Amino acid sequence: PVLDFGCGTGMSGAALRAAGFTSVDGIDLTPEMLAKARAKGIYRTLTLIAAEDPPPAGYTTIAAIGVIGPGAAPLELLDRLVAVLPAAGRLGFSFNDHALENPDYEAAIPALVAGGSIALTFEERGDHLPGIDIKSKVYVLEKQ
Repeated sequence: PVLDFGCGTGMSGAALRAAGFTSVDGIDLTPEMLAKARAKGIYRTLTLIAAEDPPPAGYTTIAAIGVIGPGAAPLELLDRLVAVLPAAGRLGFSFNDHALENPDYEAAIPALVAGGSIALTFEERGDHLPGIDIKSKVYVLEKQ
């Protein structure tokens, strides 16, 4: 199973399913977003969490698409998600243009890799919100 952390309305879960993930669990901070995700009928489970709750452990694949950035979850969430990954676990996440305006966001990646227990296995820039010309970088980290 893959954990869609900050699943929101379920758009990322739908993309995960379209990419071939058949068992997707979602968590989010608001009942309203979970209701929208539930209406899509694609999640195995949906769970409400509080911002201060630790991310659930036990997932070898976690996605946090459009979750970390200004006006959303703080950059510290990246460390919290990496911490719960098991060996060989993967974390896919994105930083949009607004996040990348702050150099701390992009600097967080080499800082994690420098520790030796995390590898950057994928990085690509592309459309985030094409209707308003916002792009993002998608990253995949793997815990060694």
